[in-house]
Amino acid sequence: MLGNAIWPIVDISLTGLCVKIGGTVEIPSFPMRMVLKWGSVSLRTEVRLAWQEGERAGLVFTDTTGESLLRMRTLIEPLALGRSLGRVGASATMGSEAGKIWFHGQQDLNLWMWQMSHSSYLHKWILQYSHQIYTWTKDKGLELRSYSPAGWSQMTPGEGVAHRANAQLPWLRDLFWAVVDPVSVDLLATLDDTDHQV
Repeated sequence: MLGNAIWPIVDISLTGLCVKIGGTVEIPSFPMRMVLKWGSVSLRTEVRLAWQEGERAGLVFTDTTGESLLRMRTLIEPLALGRSLGRVGASATMGSEAGKIWFHGQQDLNLWMWQMSHSSYLHKWILQYSHQIYTWTKDKGLELRSYSPAGWSQMTPGEGVAHRANAQLPWLRDLFWAVVDPVSVDLLATLDDTDHQV
């Protein structure tokens, strides 16, 4: 942006972002090109200064073409979904299985987790979003089921479609990273389980 400056993103949405810039940098008010990097994703866009206070600055996106917004949504959607997940009280859960935790979020996103009886480690989780259900167990690793008018179909390793589950790993990582709860660390650890990589 300004030379080779790298600014950490504090918050981001479809309309703009907040970055941490350092107290002595003064950002010009004219539009600037920038590259957003998140994991392996790299997105070129254009921004202009909306506000600057101390070490933080608010930037609005000026490149709002359909293609640009679609790429931005791909980057932001799992973060927003993860941030929206909140714990559902034990009294609202059906049944009271030991170690079961339920999170509910926007767009009817549901995440159920089961912790091992004598520790906080997870031995199973289920994520239901749209017409897909992701399941991870200590024994089988990550699996994906998808709903179509014909009904639920199991997508398991060896069928070729199993790669769909692993293709979703970046999306799942972003979603779990954004969960505002300490269990986020345990969820991320399940995705790094090398015993079950397809």
